[in-house]
Amino acid sequence: MARVLVAETDWTCAEGLRAVIEAEGHDVYLARNGLEASDMALTLRPDLILLAENLPIYSARELCRMFRGDPALPSGLPLLVLAGPDTDRHGLCADGASGFLPRQASHQELRDLLVRQLGEKAATP
Repeated sequence: MARVLVAETDWTCAEGLRAVIEAEGHDVYLARNGLEASDMALTLRPDLILLAENLPIYSARELCRMFRGDPALPSGLPLLVLAGPDTDRHGLCADGASGFLPRQASHQELRDLLVRQLGEKAATP
């Protein structure tokens, strides 16, 4: 079981992500903006962080830079961005994003991403 932090302003989307991730046996924590995500990441020490691109207060790009520069967080912490068709993937990778999940991803695509990013912790109980 893993701890997954989801930072998303669209609460319907956030709850949908939560449902799928929890069904895979993981604990999910939701943040509504970049400040909440930053605080929760340092407090919870999640195993994976999923970020909406344009969060208020701190964007996904700013959070990636902050998290990658913070010695309190593991350097290999998966930082994944919910990507739309106009997402600057190259720029986000340069700022520390480790991958992307399409906004219209299927439940199976999300499950596959969890397995790839979490390894042994992705196994359902």
